[in-house]
Amino acid sequence: MTNNSLGMLKDMFVFLEIDDTFTPDISEKVRQAPRLPKNKALESFLNQPHPVKSILSPLLPTGLRDKLVNKIRYLNRGKPKLAPAVRKQLIEFYREDILQLQDLIGRDISQWLKCLKLSEAVS
Repeated sequence: MTNNSLGMLKDMFVFLEIDDTFTPDISEKVRQAPRLPKNKALESFLNQPHPVKSILSPLLPTGLRDKLVNKIRYLNRGKPKLAPAVRKQLIEFYREDILQLQDLIGRDISQWLKCLKLSEAVS
C-alpha cells in the first residue's frame, strides 16, 4: 500500500464521499520511531573521550573522521523491536477489526494480517 499512497487516499476520499480532486502533500514523512543503539558500548565509545580516539584523531582528517563516526553510529542504530508476546496480543486484539474493516470497505486487506504474522515470525 505504501507504493500507492496517493491512490489509496483517493479511494478513501471516494468511499467517504469527500472531494477526490484534492491532492494532499504526502512528500513529508510523519514521525518515525527513534533509532536506538544496538551496541551500547560502541555508542558510548563514539560519544565519550577515549584514549584510542585521542591516538587516532590526529591521523584522520576532521571531515573523514566525522563521516566515519556518523556512518558507524548510523549502522549501530536500529528500530526498537516489539516483544513477541506484545506483538501476539496486538494481533489477537486487532484481528477481528481488520477483518471487519475489510468487509466494510469491500477491499482485500488480508495482506495486513500476513504482514503481522510475517513480522511475528521474524521477531
